Amino acid sequence: MEVVSRMRHWNPRVIKRMLVKYYGLAIGMHRRLAGPVVVGPSCVMPHGRAAGRAALLYISRPFRGKVVGFHSNEAEVLAIAGVLASEGMEIFVFDYDSLRTTGLRACNLLIGFGNAFEELCRAGCPGQVRVLYHTGAYLPFQNAAEMQRINDFRVRHGVCLRPRRCVDPYGPASQHLCDGIILIGNDWTASTYESTNRPLATIDPTTNAHWVGLRPGPPSGRRGFLWMGGSGCLHKGLDLVIDAFGVLGPDWDLHICGDDDAAEPDFWDHYRTLPGNIHRHGWVHPASDQMRQVLDQCTFVILPSCSEGMATSVLAGMACGLVPVATRESGIDLHDVGFQISQCSISAVEQALLECRQIEPARLMAMADDCLARIAERHTLAKFSDRFRQLITPYIMRAANAASHHR
Repeated sequence: MEVVSRMRHWNPRVIKRMLVKYYGLAIGMHRRLAGPVVVGPSCVMPHGRAAGRAALLYISRPFRGKVVGFHSNEAEVLAIAGVLASEGMEIFVFDYDSLRTTGLRACNLLIGFGNAFEELCRAGCPGQVRVLYHTGAYLPFQNAAEMQRINDFRVRHGVCLRPRRCVDPYGPASQHLCDGIILIGNDWTASTYESTNRPLATIDPTTNAHWVGLRPGPPSGRRGFLWMGGSGCLHKGLDLVIDAFGVLGPDWDLHICGDDDAAEPDFWDHYRTLPGNIHRHGWVHPASDQMRQVLDQCTFVILPSCSEGMATSVLAGMACGLVPVATRESGIDLHDVGFQISQCSISAVEQALLECRQIEPARLMAMADDCLARIAERHTLAKFSDRFRQLITPYIMRAANAASHHR
């Protein structure tokens, strides 16, 4: 009875946080203990056997029928498997943090990242080719950038937030001892890997935006800004955007999608009360009518992130005709299609916002058209598949040759 009496006085917000935390831990452990998904070759070799075995250490849920549509990586990992299968490979799909890695040493080709990939790079299995497939900046750079943002927030607000995007240092061996790197990103992202001295090539991600080609009407009067992001509000500069819009006043509208009180309570405890020009929508599915309504109120998509591979949330906005406002560290080549935030600071965000306000409507419409053209030219699933096939084919051939010498 005493326990029940205590529970009646618990804050519902605390209960929600506990449920999210422990449910997430349980689901995560179940996923990490699950066995691999096996994908057979779609092109059988003349001798009736697969051309080789490939281990794909990335995400497995799309192969288990669990496609939720929030991120473009679901379609991309299926495309990667499709390319490998069409080359005659038998594929074993693991999650990047899987604890069940039996049989990995018997694979000719490893693609992905994570703890098991790291261990095999250290082991140096004879006849095995290891390709690091990475979706972000060099890990030491990423971790240092996040810690800098945490310190900046502490100086401004007197609060030290928990790191959300710092990665355990599993990467030193895999990033320096792999046979090659396929990296989602642009030339800036690639530049963070210079110290690895590994063969490196970049690939453009796709976009999962449902309302592709949605072109907003001629902007007049209020011009809304959309911030979209997953975990790591501080890492992705949401604090800078909120603080900047708080200074600029009620004529500037900010729409926030993708944040989660339960996942980042320390961040949202600080921003419990927001001014009326800042609108929180929570998690919004890209294909929902609610997302369409949010997009109708926006002209720009903004992301002052401190470190990305190539920010797919910005690409999703561009695919819907929004003009990007982002840092160099977002990994997107803005050139004439958007506005660059010079650094991760409130003043730099304010400066970029003021530049957006000064642009004539006709010029904004032209920039929106350029964004749509960029997406159609570089960020389709077909372009991704073609580029991945071009990059992975030499490694497949190398793996096949190495395997023949170790039989």
